[in-house]
Amino acid sequence: MDTTPAGVQSRCAELQQLGVRFAMAATPASLAGFNLAPFGVELAPLAFTGPGWHHDDLLGRWNQMNAYAFGPRELPMPRWVLVDHALLASGLVIAACPEDAVEPILARFGVGPDERGVLERVLADLHAQPDAELVPIAGYCAAPTADRGRWMGWSMCSAIPHAGLGFVVKALGLEAYGARTVTGVTQWDNLSLRAHVKFGPARIESAILDLHTAPGSLVYSTDLTAWRSGAVANQTAREPTFLVRAADRARHVELQALIAAGAQRLEIIAPGMIVAEGEYLAPVRATPIHDGGLDG
Repeated sequence: MDTTPAGVQSRCAELQQLGVRFAMAATPASLAGFNLAPFGVELAPLAFTGPGWHHDDLLGRWNQMNAYAFGPRELPMPRWVLVDHALLASGLVIAACPEDAVEPILARFGVGPDERGVLERVLADLHAQPDAELVPIAGYCAAPTADRGRWMGWSMCSAIPHAGLGFVVKALGLEAYGARTVTGVTQWDNLSLRAHVKFGPARIESAILDLHTAPGSLVYSTDLTAWRSGAVANQTAREPTFLVRAADRARHVELQALIAAGAQRLEIIAPGMIVAEGEYLAPVRATPIHDGGLDG
């Protein structure tokens, strides 16, 4: 898909025609500060703790979908994190659809029978709630940091592959928040890197993060300025300096030493992840840093 802001708008229009609905769940005060029409896409406001709040079941099912998606990495979001950090401290972007829209969406994006594991579990949860109307299919959240304009994102997830839903909800969220830079944690073998670099090069801030629950974690950040202007649309033409194997711990240690020395700017660039002969390889561009500036 076209990953520019215009492409996000176009894909959202197509998804909405198929029955997908987009919403932002947050407190009334936070909703008042968000852009609820990012790229012209309307986000239905779900006012958490506000008068008439009645979306516990929907967000509970979304949280369970998130757990199915992140369970293999032992990273399900506890409900207290959903409440304390996603809903009270920030806002959660969610995509959902009526159950009768699921099959047309799967057909449109060519989702095979073996790619529906998460979705089938979500549908089973739906059927266990007789009054449930919507199937949660994607979501994203980021929280503000002390560095204004920088947001810390987590839990980009989707139950339907090939539709670009993970990228779309992240794009909608970052625009709704007004983020200038996004920071996140992922893993060297995580295919989500393919979505993250669609916003531009992911600068590696830490190549090793042993304190994190998931092995092989790293910290990255992306300046969103160029993406908003459409300037990163042709970044696939750039060549990496080297490919980093996800399983090469010694190489990660070397990269961390370069970062600590302030000698190199290291960025994961498009396509974000290459899978070859069973190995996960991240394309990294290294740029020398001289006198506080960039050379090359």
